[in-house]
Amino acid sequence: MHLRLTIATIGVFHALALSAQDSKALPDKVVALKFNYEAAIQRATTPITRTYLQELQKLKMEYTKAGNLEAALATDAIFKEFADKTSQTSKPAAAPKSLSKMSLDEFKGWLETVTIAELADEKNVFEYDGTTITSVQAGRPAPRVHTGVSVQLGIIAVPFSVEVATIRIADNLKTATVTYNSQEPVQAKITAKPKG
Repeated sequence: MHLRLTIATIGVFHALALSAQDSKALPDKVVALKFNYEAAIQRATTPITRTYLQELQKLKMEYTKAGNLEAALATDAIFKEFADKTSQTSKPAAAPKSLSKMSLDEFKGWLETVTIAELADEKNVFEYDGTTITSVQAGRPAPRVHTGVSVQLGIIAVPFSVEVATIRIADNLKTATVTYNSQEPVQAKITAKPKG
């Protein structure tokens, strides 16, 4: 009995060790796909988690005001345990490191996680939601929503009313150039969207 348990335990540890080694040697496309999947799951679950934690806080306050200290402490314990657990598990995989190693679907998924900000005086800041691009220009009160956006690997064509902004992403995924019709290109910086 003990021998079987020992062999089974060794087998489990060996499988875990192989799994850990394999994850270090994953191809870049698999890493990018995993990153996009985990980022999508996090975007979908973050509002649900936030609401759950807010409701737990409300219940804790309600129990505290009613003088039910036992219920307030129990609710607070659940809040802390869940908050700790979600902060540990909500870290997505490492982001892809270069455009040249991405597929179009991976590029579109990555594009949803970043903001592209021009470095010019009247800069536009672009964000992609999977179907449209939103741009916000310095000094304008409201963002513009651009439909009819064309996305190719590394290139986004954003239609404005009388011109098209062509955004070309650098291979390092940190910079871009934005060209409006035949004007000189404007440099842009790419940053991760804030979480939540």
